Amino acid sequence: MIFVFLIRWIGYFCFHLNLVGSTFGIESDPEIYMNISEIIRRQGYLVEEHEITTSDQYILCLIRLYTNQSVYQKRKVVLLQHGLLDSSHAWVMNLKNQSLGYILADYGYDVWLANSRGNTYSKKHKHLDSSQKEYWDFSWQEMSSYDFPATIRHIISVTRMKQLSYIGFSQGSLIAMTALDDNPELQSNINLFIAFGPVGYFANVKGIFLPLVHHYVTAQFVLGYLTRGEVLPSDHYMKILGKYVCGFYPNLCMSVIDSIAGNDGFNTNLTRLPLTIAHSPAGTSIKNLVHFSQRQIKYLWKKHKTFFVTYIKRCNR
Repeated sequence: MIFVFLIRWIGYFCFHLNLVGSTFGIESDPEIYMNISEIIRRQGYLVEEHEITTSDQYILCLIRLYTNQSVYQKRKVVLLQHGLLDSSHAWVMNLKNQSLGYILADYGYDVWLANSRGNTYSKKHKHLDSSQKEYWDFSWQEMSSYDFPATIRHIISVTRMKQLSYIGFSQGSLIAMTALDDNPELQSNINLFIAFGPVGYFANVKGIFLPLVHHYVTAQFVLGYLTRGEVLPSDHYMKILGKYVCGFYPNLCMSVIDSIAGNDGFNTNLTRLPLTIAHSPAGTSIKNLVHFSQRQIKYLWKKHKTFFVTYIKRCNR
């Protein structure tokens, strides 16, 4: 009952914010209402959308970003994989000189941006609809077993390059490390692996988000019942909140984000915060969120410890 009231209140609040903003002609960044391809084109880059189907029938959206010269000169290929509750937008959300996707393209790389199953851009399936609870029966383990191999093989096939570089953030590093450990043949396709914030255990993670997730049995039952298995999707309300609340009160928004995810405000471009909030969080499954509980991560660390330690030693050379 409280949850329903809260959702209705937020909807009512956002509706009137939008009404006031429209009445007084408040300007906003047009990228708030654009999709990833429109944003990339607006910044002057070429973009392609690729759909790939995994062996378990999920359909993923893969974004290719490049300049006029980078593809035809057979430049190096790089794949960027976002973190938990995010999308390919994470790599192009800041200014051109601050966004890794644009920076790599400017240096001549053939840049590919992945989208994990269940986020804003990857909600298709051969036989299921995202409104069905069965669609959301996945976690990062399925992303590792199915999404990662399908993405790598598609890029290798399209570019006709034998190898590519891989950059993953948080969950993006996790799914790659587990996939490469489980499928050694894929290792020959990766010539460089850079892990930003790799996930091994959460003992030192700050903020209220993960402590709440640790009550995973209750969370799975309650949220799964209320949302059919989806959690924190990007929607129109978030765009309005980003446009008006974070646009006028960026420090307030940053304080809320810090309390949830940990203090990182010094590394955030506050002028781009409305755009960030409009596109992120981008959604995932309750099951995926639950599998980031401490118990699941302990199992993960035990299973893949040898590979993780070997990888870390290589990075420290």
